[in-house]
Amino acid sequence: MYCEDSGGRLCTKEELEHECASFMGCSFDSSAVWSSSESRPMACPATSFETCGNFITALDHLYEARNKTIFPDANPMRKNKSQVAMEDFGEGNPHFDNVVFPTKYVWKLDERGVASIDNSTTYRYGYDSVLSSNPEDHFCDAGLGPPSVLTGACDATMSFLLGNTVSTGLVWSTSKAVNGKWENITYIICSLLDC
Repeated sequence: MYCEDSGGRLCTKEELEHECASFMGCSFDSSAVWSSSESRPMACPATSFETCGNFITALDHLYEARNKTIFPDANPMRKNKSQVAMEDFGEGNPHFDNVVFPTKYVWKLDERGVASIDNSTTYRYGYDSVLSSNPEDHFCDAGLGPPSVLTGACDATMSFLLGNTVSTGLVWSTSKAVNGKWENITYIICSLLDC
């Protein structure tokens, strides 16, 4: 915004590589700076994609271990509810083939103006229209792109689903401790709450 308000813009990657912005008096010639060009990671998988993949896999494990009688809803990150969201991250790169990114609840208003969650479409998937499965937008075999949009989608979903008190590390370690068994979740919760 600052650049646009001043009549400027961010340089492209090519302009920076050709030193078009060098020696302009800002003393950023040897610093990492933003460009307006979309970038692809130099090594795969990039940390943010590994973190996103670990979060999706851990959340899926927790949903699979839930008591389905008490909690019948499937993982909201699964596009096809009968398949795992993403194969275990392991040695490969995340593909995100069966992943959607919920970013907020869908509310409906009754005749008195009282809002409640719309059970017919519980979540709003805010990134469906901007994520692409076009191979030209892929990088590191991610299956969805462009890269900055995919990380933005994952960050927005983690923020929505976890809030600001639960970390992805806690979700990951809890899913490992639960190991697919509802009884383990009860034990972990009781040990945390001293019940």
